[in-house]
Amino acid sequence: MASSFPIVPTIAPGVNGASSNSKKKADLPRLSELSPDDKPWDTHGQNSQNLMCVFSEGDDWQQRKSERMEWCGRRLTFAVSQEGRHKLKSAQFCRIRLCPRCVWRRSLAWKARWYKAWPEIQKLAPKARYFHLVLTVPNVPVTELRETILKMSKAWNRMVSRKTWPALGFVRATEVTIAEEEGYVHPHFHCLVMVSTSYFSKRYMTAEDWRAYWAKGLGVEPETLIKPYIRAVDPKGGVDAVAAAVKEVFKYAVKGIMMKPDDDGSWVPTLLEMDRQLKGTQATSLGGLIREVFRGEEEISEEEMLAHTDDPDFKAEQYWEYVWSFVDRYYHRSRVLSQEEGEAIEAKDQERADRKERARAAEEVLKPDAATKVEWDMNKVGLELLKLDATPQATKRARRRRAEKREELKREDWRLDRQGDP
Repeated sequence: MASSFPIVPTIAPGVNGASSNSKKKADLPRLSELSPDDKPWDTHGQNSQNLMCVFSEGDDWQQRKSERMEWCGRRLTFAVSQEGRHKLKSAQFCRIRLCPRCVWRRSLAWKARWYKAWPEIQKLAPKARYFHLVLTVPNVPVTELRETILKMSKAWNRMVSRKTWPALGFVRATEVTIAEEEGYVHPHFHCLVMVSTSYFSKRYMTAEDWRAYWAKGLGVEPETLIKPYIRAVDPKGGVDAVAAAVKEVFKYAVKGIMMKPDDDGSWVPTLLEMDRQLKGTQATSLGGLIREVFRGEEEISEEEMLAHTDDPDFKAEQYWEYVWSFVDRYYHRSRVLSQEEGEAIEAKDQERADRKERARAAEEVLKPDAATKVEWDMNKVGLELLKLDATPQATKRARRRRAEKREELKREDWRLDRQGDP
């Protein structure tokens, strides 16, 4: 059944970024013009606005999501250098799983994470190789999506627990595509797999091998599955090539017809039901050496979604604020911030850096000593910590010390957050 919805909601002048003076609005510079590298903000903003309108047609829970998305990325504050380069300093995100704007920011955050963790990854596995793997199942009715994803997750766990599992580590993300057949969806896993160099010379698995391996985990015949997509990451590309592959893995939560606002909207009921089915399912998973490096931190923080990058040459000269226009569907500059406002932003940025430094120092304290040596069990996705050569007393002391340090950090973060409240 086709469903119509307003891609551009009806907005009164002066509300949600609309303006009663179109000529004045047209004179305001666009973000994509002042900073071409930030053009994706407009593209993802348009997709987010489409999804916001779709959620407004859903149940009460989805309508509340629509209200949250209305404020997602509404205002952006950039530091601007003398050369006109932009660096995002402040933004508010809804963190809804399917929000295109948030999905994009999370993918950039994972890429930034990889750059920061690269020295540690190289230390653990300096000669490791990587490849992109996509595992699929046949299209299923959208009402069976949750059950299908749970089956896929169990099949993956069975796969990685085998003695023949070839990977040293992995990053896995769940993606769902709306199928052409009405009421059907296509769930699949995007994975970045870390392997040893001997994998390509002695233990290489073809697409057929991976299909059989995946089928055994699912408990189905290989012929019922599509051949997995496999693409090796160029080892000559170094961290840039691997970070780009990580970004690709986390690039989409859902894609397809949802991004095409010029059709009859027959896919809207499917998308709304898919959103309900995805509730409570796992979006991402880390394993092996990769999970050890990131210490199980699979959730991206609000700060990381700003995707800060270390650029010692960047020097802020001004601070500009951009606002999303729901009518024109792009970001335009609304004002130049005062010197006092710019100094407040820098102070908050320094506070973030100090908090990060405290967290890093805490990690050093929380690292187990020789008496509580730990080892990662690579044969389980859960990567349970195995206590080796540790007395019960030493283990209890270490656990108590970690718990006390965590509570101390929570209290400190709460205190700083309260100080920042108006």
